[in-house]
Amino acid sequence: MITDTVNAILEAEKQAEEITSSASEEAKIIVSQAETEAEKIRLDAVEKVKKERANVIESALKEGNDSYEKILLAGKQQSDKIENGTALNKAVDFIKEKVLSEYVNR
Repeated sequence: MITDTVNAILEAEKQAEEITSSASEEAKIIVSQAETEAEKIRLDAVEKVKKERANVIESALKEGNDSYEKILLAGKQQSDKIENGTALNKAVDFIKEKVLSEYVNR
């Protein structure tokens, strides 16, 4: 009877050790899988941020170029308006008067 009880206790301890060992191995596997998944998520996030950054830069460059073209066109139109709206004789007379009054008629 005592032998049976001792054997039952030893068997229960052996089973408890096996269960603990199995649970420990399973926990290691789960942690390893979680670390692998976390690294994958981190790498995906880094790649997503890189792509988004490239898109933002491309968009900013496009908007900058568009603004540059609009400003350049507006300046050209204003220049053409001034050039076409000024009579050549009036411009020559104006320049001549400024030069003469500055350097000749002192």
